[in-house]
Parts: sequence; structure tokens; C-alpha cells
Amino acid sequence: VFVIVGIGYVSAKRPRPIPILPPHAMDAISKMNFNLLILPLIYSAIASSVTLERLGSLWFVVVAAAGVICLSYGVASILEKLPFFRVENRTDFDALRIAAAFPNIVA
Repeated sequence: VFVIVGIGYVSAKRPRPIPILPPHAMDAISKMNFNLLILPLIYSAIASSVTLERLGSLWFVVVAAAGVICLSYGVASILEKLPFFRVENRTDFDALRIAAAFPNIVA
């Protein structure tokens, strides 16, 4: 976390005519951050608060959560196949899948 904050601070203080990263790299970095780094953060936060002993009594919650995530992701994937939902940029539906599977995080 401190490395990310440090990089952000240096990037903000660096002179504008000579940016550290070109503007077109920011889009790729933000997509990578959202698609690759958010989900492990969620899983690690959940895993740190739940023990195996408690998980035995909460099996229905785990199964229901996995079912809701898979169902939401599946519905978003099916919508992509419909002709009136076609978009030029496939990344839009990648973001929709993540947003549908984890709506509280995206909001």
C-alpha cells in the first residue's frame, strides 16, 4: 500500500511536461487494477475474518454467495450474446460481469 501511495505522490509532484507514465497507459493500468487486484483483496479480507470452525456452521452462506456470484456473472455473459447488447468494445462487458458479480464493491 505504501508503495502505491508513494508512486502516486511522485507522479502528482512530477512536472507535467515530463510525465512518468504516458496518458494512454493509465487506461490499461486502471483496467488491470480493477480486474486483477480488487478480487484478491476481497477474498483476503473475507478469509481473514472467517475461521474454518465458523465456516462449518455457515456452509449455506458460502454456497449461496458462490451461487449468486456465478449466476450474476452468467447472466451478464449471456447478455453479451444477445444481438441488441452488442458493443464495439468488449472491455465494457468485462466490467459489466465484474460489476454484476460484485455490485457492492463497484458501487
